[in-house]
Amino acid sequence: MRPVLSMLAALAAAFSAAGDGFTVDYRETPGPNLLRNADFSEIGPDGVPAGWYFDNCTRNELLLHGVAELDRGNAATITVADADTPELYGYWSQIVRLTEPGRYCFRFNIRTEDMSFAYWLSDNTGTNMVLKMFPSASGPASRAILEKFVPEDLLLTFSPDIWSPVTVEFDVAQPPGDGVFGVKAGAMAASAGWMAVDDAWFGRAETVLTARIAGAGAARLEVEQPGGMVAGCDLDSALSEQEVALTVPSRLAPSKWIVTDLHGNRNEIAATLRQ
Repeated sequence: MRPVLSMLAALAAAFSAAGDGFTVDYRETPGPNLLRNADFSEIGPDGVPAGWYFDNCTRNELLLHGVAELDRGNAATITVADADTPELYGYWSQIVRLTEPGRYCFRFNIRTEDMSFAYWLSDNTGTNMVLKMFPSASGPASRAILEKFVPEDLLLTFSPDIWSPVTVEFDVAQPPGDGVFGVKAGAMAASAGWMAVDDAWFGRAETVLTARIAGAGAARLEVEQPGGMVAGCDLDSALSEQEVALTVPSRLAPSKWIVTDLHGNRNEIAATLRQ
């Protein structure tokens, strides 16, 4: 029995969940944003954010679009003022060109009151590659329509007072045709209510993580995401603090940070994101 206990003790020492003596904090640096005027700060002579256009799909004059100055600056808005208006559809969109296959990310911040919304990506044939819908829990008519074909976990509630981040990652095996896509976010089966979109971002999902490791004797740093290790590098064990940069394939996927010491002990660290 004693040899078994000794072996278990050795295994526990080889992988310490607490990360004795080491700390890691990091900052994220995504690649370039392929969207122009992503914060809607530049307004064209027609009053529409430069680089963007609004498509009133239902051609209903009660579906209004515009720009509002909210707490963090301009935001693109959609409003339906008439409570008796049937479900309407319209979206803000911008054209991007993808030249390489790979993993991409689309994210933005949203505030909405009683308005169901969706975001999606479609190629120049009109085929939707990514489509996610978020019916407003306080819009019973829209919810009743969409819950028939939208998974329950997507029937979420968003606030008119607090910005909520919305993010999706997806793979593009090979950009079809000329690689032109429409990046879209807007109202889906909306009745009375409003929504605001800000801080849009679209680009490659891979992200540079600049990590600062504190603690003497750190020999190697690795980052794991679902599926295994995605990045790693050797460290200078003579330094009590050092900084390295690692590129990971996904910003959205959860990351596990492992610091290996001079004795080969692997320490899982609860890394802290710094702004």
